[in-house]
Amino acid sequence: QTTYYLLAAAASALRLAPLEARWFPLSLVHVLFETTWAASHLVTTVTSFVLIPLSARHPGTNTLLFPEQLILHNVNVLAANLDAVLGNMRLCPRHAGAPVLWGCYYVFFVFALARHTNWVPYFFLDFTLPLPTTLALHLALLLVLVAF
Repeated sequence: QTTYYLLAAAASALRLAPLEARWFPLSLVHVLFETTWAASHLVTTVTSFVLIPLSARHPGTNTLLFPEQLILHNVNVLAANLDAVLGNMRLCPRHAGAPVLWGCYYVFFVFALARHTNWVPYFFLDFTLPLPTTLALHLALLLVLVAF
């Protein structure tokens, strides 16, 4: 998301350049916006409907109910929607694969992280679970990501 916001600021500066020079950077910013928008909605959905209810059932075992964690996991959706409204950003159906590719990258990143550190940030990305459980959880995440 930081990459998107930095490139969006740079793209604003490019408005002074000729159209030929700014086409690719502006297209890249648009795809990054769509990826950020979908990812922020995915994070808020999973946090609100999976992680927080699980944390509430087992108080003291998870820090997710702390205010700073709630802000961290939920403010991005507000920023993405505010950017969509103020920037008059549209979601383009032909870019639907970009958030899915980002999601696949993140799963591979977590897999590599787990192999080197034996730590997994979220239970639904734990590759030591039985294969049918892992596939079901990853498919559910992919469906939520595609829905946005």
